[in-house]
Amino acid sequence: MTRKKAEVPEAPDTPEDGPPGGVEGWPDAGRRAALVVFAGVVAIAFPLVLFHLGAYHWFHRDDFTFLTQRHLSSLDDLFRPHDSHWSTVPVVVFGVLWKLVGFRSYKP
Repeated sequence: MTRKKAEVPEAPDTPEDGPPGGVEGWPDAGRRAALVVFAGVVAIAFPLVLFHLGAYHWFHRDDFTFLTQRHLSSLDDLFRPHDSHWSTVPVVVFGVLWKLVGFRSYKP
């Protein structure tokens, strides 16, 4: 017994046939709409995250606390842990460099 081969319809060769469903130009319009929605979400979310949600987390537990909240003349400041780590040496190094060089610019 021999089987007949099933006939498979051929794919359209020309762009004039359009996408299935008869909506002309639909894939490009969908991509453009998705891009516009994505750009809108990013435009709203980026400043919100940057300025509102992250406002109190910049420089949190940073090395600048060695300069702003510690003094070389205080034993408590020298031996107080920084984020639960002993940090006498970094406090002394930062303090000495601050006294010798200062901090006026980020430029080398």
